[in-house]
Amino acid sequence: MKKPLLAVVAAVSCLFGMTACGSTSSTSQTNPGTSSTSKEEEDVTLTLYSSTSEANLKIMISKFEAATGIKIEYVYGSTSTIVKRVTAEKNSPQGDIVWLPSQYIESNSDCYTSYKAANEADKPAAYQSADGFCSVTNYSIPVLIWNSTLVTGNITGYNDLTGTGLTGKMAFGDATTSSSAYNHLENMLLDFGTGTTVAEKLLSDSAWTYVDSFYKNLSNKIVSSSATTLTGVVSGEYACGLSWDTKGYEALADKVANPTGTYKDVNVTFMSEGVVPKTSGVGIIKGTKHEAAAKKFIDYMSSVAGQNVLGKDIAGTNPILGTAEVSSYKKSIKDLKTIAITSDESTNNKAAVLAKYKDIVQKYSA
Repeated sequence: MKKPLLAVVAAVSCLFGMTACGSTSSTSQTNPGTSSTSKEEEDVTLTLYSSTSEANLKIMISKFEAATGIKIEYVYGSTSTIVKRVTAEKNSPQGDIVWLPSQYIESNSDCYTSYKAANEADKPAAYQSADGFCSVTNYSIPVLIWNSTLVTGNITGYNDLTGTGLTGKMAFGDATTSSSAYNHLENMLLDFGTGTTVAEKLLSDSAWTYVDSFYKNLSNKIVSSSATTLTGVVSGEYACGLSWDTKGYEALADKVANPTGTYKDVNVTFMSEGVVPKTSGVGIIKGTKHEAAAKKFIDYMSSVAGQNVLGKDIAGTNPILGTAEVSSYKKSIKDLKTIAITSDESTNNKAAVLAKYKDIVQKYSA
């Protein structure tokens, strides 16, 4: 069930979400195993803070409760609101666990207790936790959504977006205000960039040569949201839109259920040049009085059972485990060409990337 918002405990020096919550880090520990839930743990009700959609939360919570007997109440809010809440409550934590984009747990690690999931070693190496503060559980990726009645042939990746057949027929968001649009921009740069480091690739001439050609072909068709992109592709206003997999899965799931319905002409492409996953994970809030039960949640989310929930029962997420079952309209991570970028690399280069982006947008908006 949803828990009413709790009174925020003042911690003035820690009020803002991106500041550290203390100077002492937790000591990393290995997982002692996956023992059965004790009677004491079954009597516990955990409080989960999350910016994951409430529909997703309700599905995962019900599965976890059925599997373990441990109950969960949740507090839902924007990522920034949840991060501020955790830091503000540092001296008197009211929550036990979080499910957030990974970077917001990793960048505030002093707010969390280090604990590695029982099967941490089973995850792809790029998504294993070195310090245990954030257990990566799921990811989202940029995708291309297109209308087969308006496209000649197939769209397999970014390289197909610069041809004259799509000039003025594509929709894309504003990378200065839309996280999904920025992630697409970052994805493009890493796909076409050259160099030995992420920073070199993001700012390389080859990367920005592609972006320039793409924006020239876009013809200033900048839209307000991912929802607008999907609606426009479905209606035929756009032949192709650059969006997020959650919107793509929305279309594909309906297409599977209703082959002749609204989304019958909609296709979703996972770029052949490579995709950049943006991960989310779970962490234990430092100072929780229910640490044993909280560890059970970390273990469940990373387990095959929990990953199957992310793959089959929740429409808009992707599981990290390559062995997880996924719905027919999704792709397993093992079938994708993925490109890694750390939270720090993304954050540290964003200002420079946006400065070059604004120059190109202005060039083709004049």
